[in-house]
Amino acid sequence: MLSQKITDLMVIKYIKDSGRICKKVQLLQKVVQKSVKHIALSPCAKLTVDRLKQIDGRKRPRKKEKLQNWIGSQCRALGTDINAQSILKELHNLGLIESTSSGIKYKLKC
Repeated sequence: MLSQKITDLMVIKYIKDSGRICKKVQLLQKVVQKSVKHIALSPCAKLTVDRLKQIDGRKRPRKKEKLQNWIGSQCRALGTDINAQSILKELHNLGLIESTSSGIKYKLKC
């Protein structure tokens, strides 16, 4: 839905740049701004998401225990006392990962 609105916005911008009059630009910009959500993450969770995006999808941890160990090793570099279980729960609550019977599914947008 959001990608369609952004595409519409790009088409309207192209029409406007070519010199034609298009009155829907302001209305559509308001709709797009309302639908874009900014997700607030803790510093360790942000580091985890950034590093998961860098890893090829086939090489990401697939089991919950392995992901928890991987998060713990990544967060030790920050020197904080945040446990990996809380980071895992935060990512799950935000919908960035999903636990299934076969393992973990990632919903990260690269």
